Amino acid sequence: MDKLTGEDYLNHWRARMAKGPQEAGTEQNGDDLWNFMSPSLEDKNPRSILEFGCAYGRMLRRIRARWPEAKLYGVDICKEALEHLRANWEGKVPVLFNQSVPPAHLRVDMIFTCTVLQHVTDDDVLRQIAESFRAILKPAGNLVLYENIAHRPGKGGAHMREFAAQDYMDLWPELQWQECGIFVHNGEEHDLMIGQKAL
Repeated sequence: MDKLTGEDYLNHWRARMAKGPQEAGTEQNGDDLWNFMSPSLEDKNPRSILEFGCAYGRMLRRIRARWPEAKLYGVDICKEALEHLRANWEGKVPVLFNQSVPPAHLRVDMIFTCTVLQHVTDDDVLRQIAESFRAILKPAGNLVLYENIAHRPGKGGAHMREFAAQDYMDLWPELQWQECGIFVHNGEEHDLMIGQKAL
């Protein structure tokens, strides 16, 4: 299976966007997934949060509702998705970056990413992302990962990284990890993992 290049992945999302907001994810409910995640986040009180791969802001809206006073950042490689987010966001828009890794100058209490790393099939790019997360996460901060662990190709022709939960956690061996459970979506298993950086 060929690796997804950045342009291939962008074209995949542009094709989904052309089919309308339901297919693109703008109007997907998402409450079932957020309700699964929420109990594992109850004791967290981040003042700054970055969502990596925020796209249209489906999960970022739930993050804002959970932590309304937190400073929010979003990173995504799809410019059109970020433009849609800006146009449809109510209230103060998060600080958004159209790039493949978070800006090096940021320092945040939480990094949140949901079904994004599973699409990064280039090992060099994944290492760059891992290093950027390591650099911007503050001491005692949390890295929240939610990724496919079923080892099967995803929908719409997107290639999937064949990783188990432990493989993701091994990218940041310095973090203290907790595996928070498996959520089945569209017949595929996804694992929620939360790591904490030492003080």
